[in-house]
Amino acid sequence: MIEVERKFRLTPKVKEKIIEEAKFVEVRKIHDIYWDTSDWKLTLECFWLLFRDGRFELKVPMHEDGLKLGEHFSELEDDSSIAKELGLPTDITLKVALETHGYSPFIEIFTTRTAYSLGEFTFDFDEGRNEHGDEYALLEIERMVEKESEMKGAIDDIEKIANTFGVPDEHIYGKIGHFLKLRNPEHFAALIASGAIREVMS
Repeated sequence: MIEVERKFRLTPKVKEKIIEEAKFVEVRKIHDIYWDTSDWKLTLECFWLLFRDGRFELKVPMHEDGLKLGEHFSELEDDSSIAKELGLPTDITLKVALETHGYSPFIEIFTTRTAYSLGEFTFDFDEGRNEHGDEYALLEIERMVEKESEMKGAIDDIEKIANTFGVPDEHIYGKIGHFLKLRNPEHFAALIASGAIREVMS
């Protein structure tokens, strides 16, 4: 499956509308630790490697005409697949392979995620903080598809349903972009320059 998502600014009015119409799914506490090399080899290419719930996950960007970088991913959730994708040895643990090849944590994020569903769509209210206590809040609307050819239609559908709930039609930084802008402007600027994060025009 391929995850197609868009992030939006979370407002109290939008949150209330979604809660009224969608079905409550769950509340989760999420602790993510993101990893990269010192020269940001992964994130500059829009690969996001994180450690969550005792295991590593790797979000691999999907590139397709007409789609925006950074909003469409396939997900690898087993150590062997992640190691192969990153060109690392598979005869040792993934953590040891990462550390041996210069990978280390660069940001830690604690999130309370409240999920609702409506048809094929999932609405996540993500509210949380980083290890320094800086806060963030955003709405993520997600739809899963089976084929790359379905991705463009999925993002169009996400934008349509967002419009029905009155979600502000504006680009925002995700939680990593938000926190890096505050705490690591050099890394943030490099991600903007590479296109891994799109700049928000104020």
